[in-house]
Amino acid sequence: MNPFNENKNQRSPWLLVLCIFTFIGSGVNFLTYFMLTFTGNYLPQLVDMYSQMGMPQEVMDSFEFMLTIKPINFLIIALCYGLAVVGAAFMLKMNKLGFHFYVIAQLALFAMTNLVIKGMMSQGWTSIMLTVMLILLYAMLMKDVLLNQNTDIQDSNQDNNNQNLESEDEDDDV
Repeated sequence: MNPFNENKNQRSPWLLVLCIFTFIGSGVNFLTYFMLTFTGNYLPQLVDMYSQMGMPQEVMDSFEFMLTIKPINFLIIALCYGLAVVGAAFMLKMNKLGFHFYVIAQLALFAMTNLVIKGMMSQGWTSIMLTVMLILLYAMLMKDVLLNQNTDIQDSNQDNNNQNLESEDEDDDV
């Protein structure tokens, strides 16, 4: 028995697990970057306070790098994480639009961190491979929905056409 395809009409427990991980990871990141959007003015005070506390140089370098990032970039990253959460919610409802939202969010995050902001926020190979792995897992778990939703719509349209033909036949009989 394949654990990724237990029943076409029922959500896989593995999909639930992946969505919970997405809710936790992307949800926390959404809140973090959303807060950074509006609290960026306080970062210089935090840097001063942490330097007086004797924080390691790596932490200080991270804070100083964050001072160079525009608040709008934090907002865009927060919105990307929010889109990933929305995508996971849609996937829980077995809606293929959720998969597309999730993939768009991941591609936008890659572009923002690696192509726009760069520096310390660039994703390493480990992060990129994890993202690709999660997209592939979601694709495997949503395979039936991604491939069969169009045929479901076609089937329902066919059923509607058959009902219309039957009602026309009944009208002709009268």
